[in-house]
Amino acid sequence: MKTTKKKLIVIFLFFASNAVFAADTTATATVRWNAEAIKKADVELNVFASTDALAFKWNPSQKAFSSPSSSLTIQVAGKPGSSGYKITAAMSDKKLNHISGGSVGSLEVSGFLGGIQLAAVPVEILKGDDKKVTAAAAGLEGMNLAVAGPNLTLNGITYFEASNVNIKFDILKGMNGNVAVTAGKDLEKVPDGSYSGVVSISFVATWSK
Repeated sequence: MKTTKKKLIVIFLFFASNAVFAADTTATATVRWNAEAIKKADVELNVFASTDALAFKWNPSQKAFSSPSSSLTIQVAGKPGSSGYKITAAMSDKKLNHISGGSVGSLEVSGFLGGIQLAAVPVEILKGDDKKVTAAAAGLEGMNLAVAGPNLTLNGITYFEASNVNIKFDILKGMNGNVAVTAGKDLEKVPDGSYSGVVSISFVATWSK
């Protein structure tokens, strides 16, 4: 009787093991990105940034935010026969809003492109005539847009390219509720927490006949 009982137990365990491994287990996952592709055969004005994120970090001992930077590649057409030309840049978006906690506050970002401070109104970063460049942000000095550029598109359009043009960002002022605060000791009065927003710069190139 003892021998028979042992055999029945062994057979039961064998079928139980088969039942555990009989079915497959499947898991799936999907990851998505927002993607955009833009192709222009000719160059009038293109601007590319080396990074698409900015992080401002508060330093309590200095009572100031850090100044993140990026570099730009600027491509712009050379148009022989032009009597003059200019490129302007303006801060289109520059406000960061307080997004954590019960306090209300905001910060305002300022950009310095090649040493020139940008503002909400257009600021000239390159200017000249058919003879020479008369004013330029650092990195753009060799771009006389009234003559043919050294680069050529497939359609035969010439253009200039300036790479590694430095742009630095600072937090110069903000709001603590309805109270304005400016750079220096006052900036420590803005609410603690996280701030978020969009920073953008608009460029316009103009050629004169």
